[in-house]
Amino acid sequence: DNLMIDSLLFWLSVLLASNVLLIVIFWNNYGSRIQQLISRNEEKQQILDQLRREALELKLPKEHSPRI
Repeated sequence: DNLMIDSLLFWLSVLLASNVLLIVIFWNNYGSRIQQLISRNEEKQQILDQLRREALELKLPKEHSPRI
C-alpha cells in the first residue's frame, strides 16, 4: 500500500517536472513573440485612447451639431 502511494507520488512529480520543462521550452521559443504581441496591443490601445480624447476635444460648429 505504501509502495503504491510512493509510486503515485513519483509519477505525479515526473509529470509535473515534464510539464514545467515543456512550459519553459515553449516560453523560450515563443515568449518574445507573445511579449511583442502584448506590447503591440497596448500601443494600439493607447493610440485609440488618444484618438478618442482628440475626438472629444473637437467641437463641431453649431450648424453641424445634431438638433435635439
